[in-house]
Amino acid sequence: MFEWDKVQAVNGAHEALDKLSNKHEIYIATNAGDSSVLDIEQAFQRVGLAKYVTGYFCKASLGIGKRDAEFFNEIACQLKRQVSDFVMVGDSLNNDIYPALMAGMDAIWLNTLSIEINDDSVNQIVSLYQL
Repeated sequence: MFEWDKVQAVNGAHEALDKLSNKHEIYIATNAGDSSVLDIEQAFQRVGLAKYVTGYFCKASLGIGKRDAEFFNEIACQLKRQVSDFVMVGDSLNNDIYPALMAGMDAIWLNTLSIEINDDSVNQIVSLYQL
């Protein structure tokens, strides 16, 4: 991941993480199966976001894919917290939002394309500036 030719932050990521990290611990949970935690951290360093992040979790380190609610339960277990203590912010309904909700976590869908869905259980934003 960190060796990719192009690594870029999502629009608004610096501002949102700067604000949120003052009051909350920030963890990255990614489905990247071909990258280690160190690779992911180095990618975040390349774009200047690592300073906001407390820790990283990925499919490769957990041995569980993100589409499985157990992915989020394992993160909570490793951090000795309840899954309900966390909020998942992600851009994929199937990989981020629905599994997090199934695990008992609050979730916010970053719906930058303003895709309409008929599901009132999904909190949505169109920009990270809304966090």
